[in-house]
Amino acid sequence: MKASSVLPVSLRDNSTPVNQTDMPRGLVLLFAAASGLSVANVYYAQPLLDALALDFGISHAAVGGVITATQVGCALALLLLVPLGDRVNRRRLCG
Repeated sequence: MKASSVLPVSLRDNSTPVNQTDMPRGLVLLFAAASGLSVANVYYAQPLLDALALDFGISHAAVGGVITATQVGCALALLLLVPLGDRVNRRRLCG
């Protein structure tokens, strides 16, 4: 097997790289917004912890579990979903 056959088509023969993203601009913006919101979701409840404790009648220590749950959920999503990008054929996902 030749070494050049492993490289992407755009990098063979020392040619200039070709933009290989065929995603529409709207889809890129949607993915960027979804990424930003999912990361921001971890921090949304932190300023509200006192109000949550008062409204639900639970201790401040117990309401800290809200933040813990969101951070654990985010970590699990990263651990379980990100590796799928390496395992699933992207051409099948794009239609």
